[in-house]
Amino acid sequence: MNNVSVQAHLKSLAVSVFSLIRSPETFPGLLLESFTDWSRNRKWILIWSTMPALIAILGFMLAGLFLSFRSSSSIVQSALSVVDKKIPRDDLESLAFDEHYIRNRIKVRPDPTIYIESSSSEEPAFKKTELVANDEFVNSAKFRESEVLLHRATNTSSDSIQAKYRLALLTSLDSKRPDRQKEADALMESLAENAMEEFPPAHAWLAVSLYGLPKQLDPVEIIQLDNYLRIASKWKLIEPSLLSLYSSICLQSGQPKKALSMAKLAAEFRPELNLAYAQICKMLGPEHDRELQKAAKAAEVAFNSKLGTPLETDNDRIGLAQALLLQDNNEQAIEILASGLSEDVSEHKPLRRGLADMYIDKFRSDNSEQLAKADPKRDDTAAVEPGESADVALPVVIDWTNLLEAAKFDRDNPVVGQEIAMQWRKLERPPRELLKVLSYQLQNDIASNGARVMVAELYLIAGRVKEARAQWEHILQKDPYVIPALNNLAVLLSRETPPNLSRAIELIDRAYRIQPMSAEMCDTYGEVYMNAGRPMDAIAKLEESIRLDPTRKTTRKRLSDCYRQLGMNEMAEEQDLQIRKLTDAQR
Repeated sequence: MNNVSVQAHLKSLAVSVFSLIRSPETFPGLLLESFTDWSRNRKWILIWSTMPALIAILGFMLAGLFLSFRSSSSIVQSALSVVDKKIPRDDLESLAFDEHYIRNRIKVRPDPTIYIESSSSEEPAFKKTELVANDEFVNSAKFRESEVLLHRATNTSSDSIQAKYRLALLTSLDSKRPDRQKEADALMESLAENAMEEFPPAHAWLAVSLYGLPKQLDPVEIIQLDNYLRIASKWKLIEPSLLSLYSSICLQSGQPKKALSMAKLAAEFRPELNLAYAQICKMLGPEHDRELQKAAKAAEVAFNSKLGTPLETDNDRIGLAQALLLQDNNEQAIEILASGLSEDVSEHKPLRRGLADMYIDKFRSDNSEQLAKADPKRDDTAAVEPGESADVALPVVIDWTNLLEAAKFDRDNPVVGQEIAMQWRKLERPPRELLKVLSYQLQNDIASNGARVMVAELYLIAGRVKEARAQWEHILQKDPYVIPALNNLAVLLSRETPPNLSRAIELIDRAYRIQPMSAEMCDTYGEVYMNAGRPMDAIAKLEESIRLDPTRKTTRKRLSDCYRQLGMNEMAEEQDLQIRKLTDAQR
C-alpha cells in the first residue's frame, strides 16, 4: 500500500468521522462499508485507523446520552432518598391509605394503643408506626421539605412513578384543604392511566374513592370499579376488604370462580373474611361443601378468639353466629347472640337485629309446608281490585311463635314488618301483637316499601281507597321507582272521579320504562289509555301484553271492549272466544 493510498484513505476517514459527528445514525453503514472494503482490498491500515475512531466517537455519544439521563435520574433518586429518610415510604403508604379508608368508610382504624406481635412467621405482625395524621405532622418541616423535593422530582421527570406516588400520598394527608384531596386523586389517576405499566396501588386508591361516593353507583361506575379492583387485586398490600368487595362484584356479574378465588385470597389476609368465603361456597352448591365447612370453621375460630377480650364487638358475635349457622349449629348461634345482650333494649342493637333475622328464618322454615300452599304464581306488581280477596290456594294454619320472638328482640327491624304484612296479605290475619308492631313501623316510617305496598293492597281490598292511595304516595316520595306503587297508583288515578289522567300516564310510563317486557305494565298502560278515551293507543298496549302472556283473560276482556268501541266486532268476538277457551282449560 503506497503513501498516496494511505493519505487518500486517511482523508476518507476524516470525512467519515465528520459525517458521523453530524449524522450518528450512519455508524452501522460506515462500519459495514469498512469491513467490506477490508475484505476486498486487504487495506488493513484503514480498518485499524477507522475502528478506534469509530469506537471513540460511539463511546462519546453513549456517554453524553448517559450523562444527560443521569442528570435527571440523579435528581429524582436523590429526592426520593432524602424523602425516604425523613418519611419512610412504608409508613407514609400505611398512614395515607389508612386515612383514605376511614374517609371513605371502608374500614375503621383499630385502637392505636394496641400493638400485636405475630406468634407465627407466616402471619405478619401489625407494623407499629410513629406517624399520625394531624396538623402537627402536616405543618412539620420534614413534611414541607419532602413535598418540595417530590415536586422538584416530578417536574424534572414526569415519568417517575415513585416520585409521583409518594407526592400523591403526602398530598392526601393535608386534609385541611379540600383541593388537596382532589390533587391526590388526580395524581393517582395519572398513575393508573399510565399505558406503559399497571400500578395496582393507584388503582386501589381510586377504587376506594369511587366506592366511598355518598350515592348509589350507576352501571358505568360499577364497571369502572370492577376494572380498578381487577388491577388493584394484584397488589400484595391491598386492603382485604377490597378483595372481598371485588369478590361480591364478580359474583353479581356472573363470575363465580373469580368471586371464589378473590374471597379465598381475602380470607388468607384476614381470617374473619372466611365467613364471606364460606357464604359464596354455599351459594355455589354442594360441590363446594368441603370448602364451606373448612372456611366456616376458620371464621368461627377467628371470631371466637375475640370474645371476652377488649377487642370484642357486637359484629364479632354476629360473625360467629353466622359461621355457626353455616355449620347447621342454629341453636348455638342463637345462644351466642342472646348471651351478648343486656337488659337495656337500646344497647346491642346489631345483636338484636341478628337475633330477629334468625327467628324470621326459623318462622319460614317451621311453616314451609303451610307457606307452600299459598299461590306461588301471584305477581306482586299486579294492580289490586277493590274487594279482591287474598290469594290462597288452600286453607293454612300458621305458627306465629318465631315471628313473635323476632318482633320481641327487634320491633324496628323492617324485615319483621314486611313478613307480617306479607303473611296477612296472602295467608291469614296475624296476632294482635304483630299487628301492633306493623302499625308502629308504619307510623314511625320504619316499614319497608314492600310492607307498605302490601298494606296498601289490604286497604284497597277492604275498600279503603284513600288509605291505599296515601301508602302508595308515601312510597313514591321516598323512592319514585317502586314498580307496584307506580302501577297501582296509575290505575287508581285513572279510575277516580274525575280521573287524573295526565299523572296516571306519567306514572305508568315510568313503570313501563323500568319493565318494558312486563305483561302487567302493558295491561295497566292499556287500561289507563282506555280511561283516557284513547282506544287505539289502548289496543296497541293490550296486544303487547297478550303477546307477552297469552293467558291473561282480563287483558283480553279489555281488548274486546276497545274493539267494540271502535266498531271492530269480529275482532272483539275473537277475543271473547279466546277467553272461553282459557276458562275451559282452567276448569
